[in-house]
Amino acid sequence: MSAPLPNLLVLLFLLLSLPPLSPLDSPSLPQSCLLCPPDLREAFEDLQQDYIPDRSHGTERERAQGSLRQLLSISALHGSMAQYVLDRIAIDIKRQITAIIKQKLKEHYLTVGIQKFTISAFDIINKELSHFTNDVECSNICGNFTLKYVTCASCRATYESCTMGIDCGVKDINVGENAELLLSCFEPWHLITTNFKDYIFYRAPLGTRNIWYFEKFAETQESSLEFLSVTKEHQKTYRCIVMGDRGKPIADTMYDVHVGPPVTVPTQVPVTHPQLVEEEGLVPTTPRPTEPPGLLALSLGSIVALAVCAVAVVAVGFILCFSLIHLRKKAASDETEEMMALID
Repeated sequence: MSAPLPNLLVLLFLLLSLPPLSPLDSPSLPQSCLLCPPDLREAFEDLQQDYIPDRSHGTERERAQGSLRQLLSISALHGSMAQYVLDRIAIDIKRQITAIIKQKLKEHYLTVGIQKFTISAFDIINKELSHFTNDVECSNICGNFTLKYVTCASCRATYESCTMGIDCGVKDINVGENAELLLSCFEPWHLITTNFKDYIFYRAPLGTRNIWYFEKFAETQESSLEFLSVTKEHQKTYRCIVMGDRGKPIADTMYDVHVGPPVTVPTQVPVTHPQLVEEEGLVPTTPRPTEPPGLLALSLGSIVALAVCAVAVVAVGFILCFSLIHLRKKAASDETEEMMALID
């Protein structure tokens, strides 16, 4: 029996309401973590759907689009990835896609450009992933931080916690009076945690451990405070609290700052040598500088060479003059003999 007409209408309506599949959504193109950041996905769509089809045809188009598929098929891009790693990869790859589009390549040159881009993207991905594994690695010795992960197949976010306790102990700092002091509570994991808010600095008399005696004096996004000229007034116990986004501390460190006497840099005393008096047979141990003999020898040699050249030039001149006079006399004698012959 045929299906009821209302059911057919409902099925037709559902099919028409579905959005058309784009090349990046088609089953032939693997889903990848590179397609999870919206701006990077848009860049791939512009490259795959518009730029390559408009500027290449046939085999060249297939080769260019095949290179993109190979890039998206990397196995490392199909599991899960820390959000901060994916963000760094996305920035570099998007920059390269923008550069390719600006070059306005065509046909074979476009294929070569896409292949070079793919190789460069492989290098970027391998470089970033070499510092990361899919397992949470608690490299910190204290502090509670949270990592955000992206599941590549669905682009959904998951969160993993690394809890080591907020107490990071007490550190001693020795500094001289009038010197500079940089008070920093930065740790590398501060850059990758997703639950960071800001830093709060407190101070109390040196040696204080009871948190109720500390006075809050700074709240900032910067992880360090700089004192340009330390005095005895700076000799205190400082406390740095890393606050989380839910208003709870995620790390707490104390610093005992000991201010000592000013550090003086020894000045260099000029060295003087006694003058030796040439009396009673005393002479300086170091001979006085004299003109290098090479310069004198070079000057005499030059003078002799110039003199020889001058003599040679003069001799050649005399020879030429005598030759010309002899030729002129001979020519005059020949003319006289001819004239006498004509008279005879």
